[in-house]
Amino acid sequence: MPSKPANEIGSDFFKYTLLFLSPFITEKLLKVGIVTEVIHMSYFYLFLLGIISGTVSGLLGIGGAIIIIPALVYIFKLSQHQAQGTSIAILLPPIGLLAFLEYYKAGHIDLKIAAFVALGFFLGGFLGGYLAQQFPAIILRKIFGFFLILIALYMIFE
Repeated sequence: MPSKPANEIGSDFFKYTLLFLSPFITEKLLKVGIVTEVIHMSYFYLFLLGIISGTVSGLLGIGGAIIIIPALVYIFKLSQHQAQGTSIAILLPPIGLLAFLEYYKAGHIDLKIAAFVALGFFLGGFLGGYLAQQFPAIILRKIFGFFLILIALYMIFE
């Protein structure tokens, strides 16, 4: 059996991870124990992606984009630009409000720090959105992946 290219292995890993997390997608992903088709865009699967990323985000305090962007690219087949733009659009409503309230009630939020970072994020988001449009999708995807690896390595070996 020939070996798979690295990008297909990563894609399969992500599909199997979602398969493990949800029995609802089994029928779409499995055929004799092997992933054979991509999940088709549907409101149910998009909602499920939101539940998974929201749960992990609330649990670990990470940005949901770490889960959402790869899922939109590799499972729902959006371009890197579309996935990143959609991920930013998800941030517009106060989606983290309920998680915020739980952390706030526990006394784990510094509102002054949050305000300054939010202001910087607001301005940096404009700059980053502009810059992202200057790169081809393949380069943008590699930058995103490299950034995730860098952060992971730092956290593991700190």
